[in-house]
Amino acid sequence: MMRLPLLLTAFLIFTACDKQKAILLINESDLDLENQPIVVLRSYFDLSADDFVQLTNSKGKVITAQHDDIDGDGQWDEIGLALDFTSKEEIAIKYETVEEAGLQVFPIKTAAYLGVSEKRDGNFQSVSQNTRPDDHVAQSTPFLYQYEGPGWESDLVAFRGYFDSRNGKDIFGKTTSDLKIHKIGLSGNYHELQDWGMDILKVGNSLGAGAIAILKNDSLYRLTKTSNATFRKIAQGPVRSVIELDYQGWDVVGEKYNLKETISIWAGKRHYESVISFSGSEKDTLVTGLVNLKNLTSNKLNVRGSNILYTHGRQSENKDMLGMAVVVPEENIVMFSEAPKKGSGITNTYTAMLKPVDGIYQFSFYVGWEAENRSFQDEAFFIEALEKLTTSQQNTITIKISN
Repeated sequence: MMRLPLLLTAFLIFTACDKQKAILLINESDLDLENQPIVVLRSYFDLSADDFVQLTNSKGKVITAQHDDIDGDGQWDEIGLALDFTSKEEIAIKYETVEEAGLQVFPIKTAAYLGVSEKRDGNFQSVSQNTRPDDHVAQSTPFLYQYEGPGWESDLVAFRGYFDSRNGKDIFGKTTSDLKIHKIGLSGNYHELQDWGMDILKVGNSLGAGAIAILKNDSLYRLTKTSNATFRKIAQGPVRSVIELDYQGWDVVGEKYNLKETISIWAGKRHYESVISFSGSEKDTLVTGLVNLKNLTSNKLNVRGSNILYTHGRQSENKDMLGMAVVVPEENIVMFSEAPKKGSGITNTYTAMLKPVDGIYQFSFYVGWEAENRSFQDEAFFIEALEKLTTSQQNTITIKISN
């Protein structure tokens, strides 16, 4: 089983602390951490096969947490939760083992979704796994996939992927905290402002909102021409949603590659996290990026061990202010660059060239849209939000557990 690194949001350490059933969470940094994602492994506990873990704070209130089966074997592997920390704060949490039916139920604040219409009759069914047909043609109608592919969503923003030869990524800007990706595309035109928001990005031949490509022999090739492509919904709940996109036999000028991308989105966050494994040559470079169809200048930041490529300006399809950023851990970045403005391949894209660490590539894609939060009209506010994101990702929470 490959555990999701989750972009260094938490570095998990097992330590026995006393004889009580307790978890001690320690903010090792001098910084305040807001809504800090934390992942606790099942292996940290002494559990029987059917046990689940309920967490309570010092006041006896049950903490919002989510048990996730990452490897799909029918047994949960991780608990996801998110808490606020002040500088150097230590938070003590009690836990007890319960049956699944005894867990407190919390409101769902994230979603992962793929709607499929096998008969192509406009009736879409939610599926947890799907293999893309070999003969599927991009933008062919009637649609096989609701809004052309999978969606993933927090209470603040939603994204979608084109599950076809384009393999692009797009943004659904939201004006409501309600979850909507299961309804988008069933009525109304999502390219126009609806009561929930709209598709705010024109992608064209770009990499859109963090799509994947490869740099080979000084040319960019998008993730297309695969012998097999599979979607799997790993998790959905009050804390986070996770999907997996598995591409086999990616043909790039006669050479075959396999690529697996795991995408996570957390409640209360405006970004998704991408973790990629890739069978390729050291001579080849994986690439992601963000669209530039509005002739905006790209900007680069280095904040607390993260390299950031961003644009900010009047670039949404609602003709208002939108900030977008690719955030890459310093150890995963090669360089930032730019695709050609014209041509038959990938165009109009500010690119981030990636390198692996222990075989894994990582990046985040962040969005700040004026209609969701008016403060994003201001570039300085957008930059401040990016700094908060990198603070969260580059600071560790030490976890000490007693059984």
